[in-house]
Amino acid sequence: MAPMIKATDLKVSSKQGQDGKIDFEASGSATIEPTSPRRRQPSLTNGNHERPDVVLPDLVTEEENSKMQISWNTAMCAEMKIPLGYQEVAVLIIKWADAIDELECSKEVKELKELFEAKFHYSIEVIELNTDTPRARPQLQLEKGLINFVDAHNGPHNLLIVYYTGHGSFTYKTEELKLHASSDIDEIPVDAHPAFAVWNRAENSLIEHSDCDMLSIFDCCYASNIFKNVQRQDPRTYEMLTASGHDKPTQAPGPKSFTRALITSLSKLLEESEGGQFTTRQLCESINVQEARKKFQSQIWSRFKRYDRHIQLGPLKNSPEDRRREFIQDQTRSLLTLSLPLTVSRLSDEEIKTLSRALAKAAKDSKLPVKRVDWRKLRSSGRTSFSGITSAHGVARKWKNQHDARKRARTIDSPTRAIREEMADNETQTVDLEDKRTDGGREQDALSPIKRQQTAIWTGGKGLGFSQKRSTNGQG
Repeated sequence: MAPMIKATDLKVSSKQGQDGKIDFEASGSATIEPTSPRRRQPSLTNGNHERPDVVLPDLVTEEENSKMQISWNTAMCAEMKIPLGYQEVAVLIIKWADAIDELECSKEVKELKELFEAKFHYSIEVIELNTDTPRARPQLQLEKGLINFVDAHNGPHNLLIVYYTGHGSFTYKTEELKLHASSDIDEIPVDAHPAFAVWNRAENSLIEHSDCDMLSIFDCCYASNIFKNVQRQDPRTYEMLTASGHDKPTQAPGPKSFTRALITSLSKLLEESEGGQFTTRQLCESINVQEARKKFQSQIWSRFKRYDRHIQLGPLKNSPEDRRREFIQDQTRSLLTLSLPLTVSRLSDEEIKTLSRALAKAAKDSKLPVKRVDWRKLRSSGRTSFSGITSAHGVARKWKNQHDARKRARTIDSPTRAIREEMADNETQTVDLEDKRTDGGREQDALSPIKRQQTAIWTGGKGLGFSQKRSTNGQG
């Protein structure tokens, strides 16, 4: 059995020299003590490193939830004889005027506008931000355009889509997303205001004054950086579909652009659903699997940070007047949340239809003023099944015994290693005197990414004295 080396009286001091470097000095002593043998316990894993006695939770993916949400809403609307989808969907396209649009987005904007109008039957409005007169201010144009858009198309059964294409940047100090016409945001034309606007300031009309679901689509860099913790308890859903992830740029208009992939995926999903519904989650996934977008992954965010319901897209049926008569126009005044513990991890389409039929009948028989029953989310219970293990305590005990067995098997290759391991086990500061790793020709010790130099002085005997010195360049 290998003896134990215990470090005591550890002292650390530091001093900054005239060259800006910081010198750290550690000193202490170590003693060698024998260790008592312990019984070896069975390993938690078998020889193949498998855990046949532990069954992990069967997690439900977002993709599965999206498909079940579509199945549920389709079945429930049929049972309750209410229309599927929205009463009205309006799209606001925000772009820069062609004269100052450095990216030349007009061609892709035109294709997207035609797709929404012809295939989805959505109403379209376009705002062209400009600086063509001394009085023209893009920020006011953006704010006024959003306010007028919400005022014209607001309603509890409607969906508002806001799409922007152009340059984007993010200011960390103010946590603001800036939309601008040129990559040089500081470039100011003569006798004109700078060609940029702050999205956060204009977005307030969507968050505070609308009664409907909302979807913002950004084909610009760094849109995913925007703060997403807006707290709301109302039944609305507000999602953001961004061209790239956090701190990520995206491609300019062309074959690899986000808008090009968006147009392709909208057309594909519309065809695959046979003119039915699909969720924003499915839309985001369809964009990301395209070869041109594998290095620039899109993201779908909940602006209200709830992640409990995805927006559904699909073509509108019938005329606006007919749809208005089909929807219940009474205002939603309360929400009832129920939880159904299930003994299965998934629901099939047939089980969803059976459950929707039963709940629709219950709502009708109760004569309660229920407008609809929405699918929020099916999630796993998070429980782990332990077969052959009486309790989670047994698993923890097996892990500890395995850890102890590895400790007993250690040999004292060097007194420095033994001291380091013993000090780590006692939750004291580890002092590494030998081990270093080389990263690109720069030596670093195994304890810290900070560059440092070490010297060690050892003396023999039972009482083992040591000291250490290291320095940094002062930059952290």
